[in-house]
Amino acid sequence: MATTTPFPQMFYLSDVLGRSVYDERGREVGRLRDLAAHIGPRFPPVSKVKVKTKGGTFLVSWSQVMGMQGNRLILRDPIPPPEVQLDDRELLLWRNVMDKQMVDLSGRKMLRVNDLTLATVGGQLCVTGVAIGFSAILKRLGFLRVARWFPWLRRRVSDVVVPWDTVIPLSYEAPNVQLNVQLERLAKLHPADLARILSELSQEERSRILDTLDDEQVADIMEEFEPKEQAHMLESIDEERVPDVVGKMEPDDAADMLQELAPEEMNEILEQMEREDADQLKELLEYESDSAGGLMTSDFVAVDAGLTADEVLVQLRGRLPDLPAENVFTIFVLDDRGTLQGVTNLRDVLVAPPESRMREVMTPNPVHAHVDDDERDAARLVARYDLLALPVLDEGRLVGIITVDDALDVLLPDDWKEYFPREH
Repeated sequence: MATTTPFPQMFYLSDVLGRSVYDERGREVGRLRDLAAHIGPRFPPVSKVKVKTKGGTFLVSWSQVMGMQGNRLILRDPIPPPEVQLDDRELLLWRNVMDKQMVDLSGRKMLRVNDLTLATVGGQLCVTGVAIGFSAILKRLGFLRVARWFPWLRRRVSDVVVPWDTVIPLSYEAPNVQLNVQLERLAKLHPADLARILSELSQEERSRILDTLDDEQVADIMEEFEPKEQAHMLESIDEERVPDVVGKMEPDDAADMLQELAPEEMNEILEQMEREDADQLKELLEYESDSAGGLMTSDFVAVDAGLTADEVLVQLRGRLPDLPAENVFTIFVLDDRGTLQGVTNLRDVLVAPPESRMREVMTPNPVHAHVDDDERDAARLVARYDLLALPVLDEGRLVGIITVDDALDVLLPDDWKEYFPREH
């Protein structure tokens, strides 16, 4: 019998499945049906092999594997008893991983496992990558060599392998393997990327991911969807969390979403929310959805005209944690009745003498919209005057602002919105 050699530097799972398995005396004992790996380390080590013999199918500990002869696996004598089972953190690669969906953290997208690569890492055979694309499919079908005879196919069969440590499985279909620890890595992605990923998943898969994120993270993701999609996404969130998640959303987004729900469902959510958050949303829900009032948010910075620059900065330090980052740069100046007097910005307040009053720092008579104005007319004002935030008035009182990202949502065609992602 030929000499047993160490494992190749890199090979594909499909290269070895179905191949003959021999013992160290050169006798064929069966065929390789699967490999088991220990999930958890950066590159999961292969821990067991599944061999089909005349007497049945057995799991064999990796300690029984001597090496390879070509694509054939060589085992030590004898075949162990059938009592060997998978441990709590082990799974079968072919059965539980192949053809499943995974999240590619590096590419921030979904992928489907067409094949797996294995290589020796630290003296141990490990799963090192996920093979995707046309080449991996042809390899599994046994047509890869034939395809390379044709120039038009040859250009399409280059290998595409995504490193295992940059992917996250959504489901192994193996109840003995816990995924929450790995799914928590998704929290590091931008909400826009997570929203794109969630849009491709089933409700069950969405719920599995959302359960690992806190309420604020879920709210940020929700804001990346259109109102109808947001309402549908609520079905993937645990019922008890829904009021808290809605309370963490920007008021204008939350109000638009609630309008997509049945009245009884909307009222039930509002009743369970914090009183202040619910009252804020109820005010916004009074306006027509296609009006400036329906487009505005009630999260803005407004200060009294008599305050000094130093006093305003003290106020801002206390309020900033509760406001979206893009809403703090424009500062609106009011009189004691809430009537809009002028507008300034954070930079001007910072450079102004500490004792300066806001009426001295502000620019009077700012461009504004009325709550009953058409939303497109209001959005055009944002674009025309290059504003970060447009004040919206009701009988002279400041009741909300329209931010530049919301104005873009109104003005840009749907096909363009992909190139101008919302930054929440």
